[in-house]
Amino acid sequence: MMNRFLAFIAFTCLTSLQLPAQAQQHQEEIDRLTAFAKVAGAIRHFSPTDMVDSILISPGWDAVMVEGVRLSRAAPSEKALADSLLKFFLPLEPSLKMTYGNTILALPPAREIKNRVVSKQQRGMDLYSNINGAFKSIRLNRRSLLSDFWLNYFNFVNIRIPDGLQGKPFQLKFSYATDKDRLIQTFQKMDLRASHHLKEENGVFYLSDTLPQGATHLQIEMGIMDDIGKLNLSSDSISIEGKSFSIKELTDTMNMAKPQFTMRIIENDQKIFEEENQIGDSVSLQLSDRLKISFPLAVYADEKHTYPRPVSNFWNGPYVKKLPYPLFSPENQKDMNVRLANVISIWNIFQTAYVYNTLSEKEAEELLRNTLAEVLASKDLLEYDLSLRKILHTYQDAHILFTNLITEDLYTHTVPITIIHVDGNYYIQNIHNDNLKDKIQIGDQLLSIDGKTIPELWKTQKYFGSGSEANLIVRAGEFHLLYGPKNSLAKLVFMDPISKKKKKIESIRDHQQQDRFLYTSFLESTDNKLLNDSTYYFNFSKNPVNDTLLRYIDDPQMHIIFDLRGYSNIDVEEKNLLGRLVKDTLVSDHFLSYHILSPTNKKFVVRKDYLFPEENHPQAKFYFLAAQATQSSPESILDWVKFGKIGPIIGKPTAGANGNINILHLPGGIQVSFSGIKVVNSDGTKHHLLGVQPDVEVGYSWEDVKNRNDPFIEKALEMISKGR
Repeated sequence: MMNRFLAFIAFTCLTSLQLPAQAQQHQEEIDRLTAFAKVAGAIRHFSPTDMVDSILISPGWDAVMVEGVRLSRAAPSEKALADSLLKFFLPLEPSLKMTYGNTILALPPAREIKNRVVSKQQRGMDLYSNINGAFKSIRLNRRSLLSDFWLNYFNFVNIRIPDGLQGKPFQLKFSYATDKDRLIQTFQKMDLRASHHLKEENGVFYLSDTLPQGATHLQIEMGIMDDIGKLNLSSDSISIEGKSFSIKELTDTMNMAKPQFTMRIIENDQKIFEEENQIGDSVSLQLSDRLKISFPLAVYADEKHTYPRPVSNFWNGPYVKKLPYPLFSPENQKDMNVRLANVISIWNIFQTAYVYNTLSEKEAEELLRNTLAEVLASKDLLEYDLSLRKILHTYQDAHILFTNLITEDLYTHTVPITIIHVDGNYYIQNIHNDNLKDKIQIGDQLLSIDGKTIPELWKTQKYFGSGSEANLIVRAGEFHLLYGPKNSLAKLVFMDPISKKKKKIESIRDHQQQDRFLYTSFLESTDNKLLNDSTYYFNFSKNPVNDTLLRYIDDPQMHIIFDLRGYSNIDVEEKNLLGRLVKDTLVSDHFLSYHILSPTNKKFVVRKDYLFPEENHPQAKFYFLAAQATQSSPESILDWVKFGKIGPIIGKPTAGANGNINILHLPGGIQVSFSGIKVVNSDGTKHHLLGVQPDVEVGYSWEDVKNRNDPFIEKALEMISKGR
């Protein structure tokens, strides 16, 4: 017995000694990851060197981030981390300066003055999404590889290969006339096959290669920039194994197979705005009390290289590894280094390009540290998924939509019930299965799901949305609370608010809402219709413009109720509907682009927006319905309505999430969207989180739910009857 007691005492002492040591080791790991996050984000997004730019193609920055995370975690000390960071980043940024305490670990070499200066400009941040051209990242006096992703491609050569000549050498002749010197490069997949320099004159050049074995056609696509200038380029003839053929005679417009070659016109990126970094501008980062780094934001260059040239080759070193699976394979998420790298990538993007970021430097670092700690402690991929939702939730943006291939099957179907939030509780708004109507009723209060009360569920459920509190209730609550895996069993408890009688039911999640993100009405149908002889209801969020609506707009006897209670399924603005509702041109300054030169040198620039009247004379009176689910494009419509005094807005403040979204794709099949353009209301007031304010505020009461009333439409009809 005594021996057991002594053994227990010894075990207790050892455990008490190990716990602080483990905590210290855990904290040091987070310190190293935080330091790497700051360096990697700054160099990735702001270093102008050719080496940094080239990683876009291979191995890809996502793979580099994962490898950097692995090496940082493996560093046994802060000094070892400093050595690792230096070895990792110096081939990419040879002007890197690093000090550790009083020791200088790296100094940039003497400047080699060349005839060009290369620096980065960013409007928002180009993340391979190229949404409406709203976001762009370029290098001045250079061609960014990212720019080649967004060239306009068209079929340039499409000819039939004469019989018996497949797999033979060919020489294709091109004639050109150009107003300036140009470079055309030809690729086969990602392999550069030829470079042709065109002089400022008329001339010819030849493409020599081998016809694909077994192919019946030779097809070449051409990629050009939006503003190409004056360039005439045509293919004249082709010689195959010494035999000459006319391109015109061989051209086959009916065959549209995948091109075997791609030709690109390579030109320097054009300035996005006037301000630019100059030689001497730099980024300086204090990574810890002892570790500090800096690097230039502008470097000298010639036609071939940026300077100084690296002393070692990054691509051949042991620090470059590709991800074990294809980039978007969910299998990548099983790797802890991938999980941590994804957190770091999200954090860096939001620090740099998220237009509504209000976190101080200290708060931002604390958020990163806490998220890294959570991920390191996560037991499975579900916990990891929740950690990502938490960090995104912190940024308060209803444009943040998060998808994860690992977990998307967990939220595909709902029980056949629609719920609505009224005065702090959720009630049944619609029942979509007749078999349930004998057990529950419209207006019953939802108390629990699968044994958890709504307040208990909300502790986690709130992270399935972002933005304002009202938007969380709509997005994470009304639109998401009852969802789960297809055909899963849901155990629900409801209560009759009058009798207080509880109702326990079981239901299968086998239902999908047709219009999940619309703020549903009690109208039997949300199709366009006449509500009475002089009032027409038009569902702006769901239905296309029709001739009936256009006719009523010009009718002075008509009243038109436009319903925008939800996210628009179609872009009705393209049909110039708003232009038919105004008589004068409206000019607004509500869109602000983010011009970025460095982590600390960023500013918003107004982008004017115009609404031009169509050639008509609107005579009807217009009324607009809005709710918390009204978001993005419908908010632009309502802003014009309010700014242009087109008609009264009835309902609730909108979501406060407008402007172009940017999209970030991450290893493992993760996608994150966020606001990349800032929006204010046209009167200059704040829009983010507050939205467009209604002229007449109306919302549902429990009695409305129980009696299937639509107070929004009823208020509009009341105002019409009173001539308001």
